[in-house]
Amino acid sequence: MAAEPTREWSDEQLKSDDLPKKDIIKFLQDNAANSFLSEQKLMGNIKNVAKTAKKEHLHTAYNQLFESKRFKGTDPVEDLTERVKEVKVEEKPKEAKVDPVDEGPPKYTKSVLKKGDKVNFPKKGDTVGCWYTGTLEDGTVFDTNIPTTARKKKQTKPLSFKVGLGRVIRG
Repeated sequence: MAAEPTREWSDEQLKSDDLPKKDIIKFLQDNAANSFLSEQKLMGNIKNVAKTAKKEHLHTAYNQLFESKRFKGTDPVEDLTERVKEVKVEEKPKEAKVDPVDEGPPKYTKSVLKKGDKVNFPKKGDTVGCWYTGTLEDGTVFDTNIPTTARKKKQTKPLSFKVGLGRVIRG
C-alpha cells in the first residue's frame, strides 16, 4: 500500500483564483480511490470534469479526501465485488431453433458433372466462364449457351462473371 499523500495546498490557496481547477482535479484523480471519485462525480477526462465541477465543490472534495483518508489502494475488495454483482450482465433467453418451413418440392435441381479437387478453384474477383443448359423435368431445353444447340447467327461465348460479387442468381 502506498504512503498517504500530503496536502499540497492550504485552504487559502484553494479559495484563491491563482490555483486552476484542473490542478485540483488532477491531484484528486491521482490520489483518491475510485469510489470516492464516483461519489463526488469527479471521474472522467480532466477537461470534462473541469467544465462541470465548481471550485467550491472541488475545495470540499479535497478536504473530505483527507478527512476520510480514502486514497488509492484503500478501497476494500468487498466493495468492488458488490459492484460487480450489481452490474449483472443481462442474460437473454436462448432462442429456440426454428425448424425450416417445408416449401414443397424443390424449385430446381442441380447436377454436378465434374467435381472439383478443392485445390484449384477461383478466388474472389477472378473472372469465370460457364456453359449452361436449362431443362425442364421432362427433358425439354428452355435455355442454353452451348454452341451445338444455341442459335448459330451470333457468336456463342460462355457466360462470364466475376466471383464473389453476388451477380449470379442461384439456380
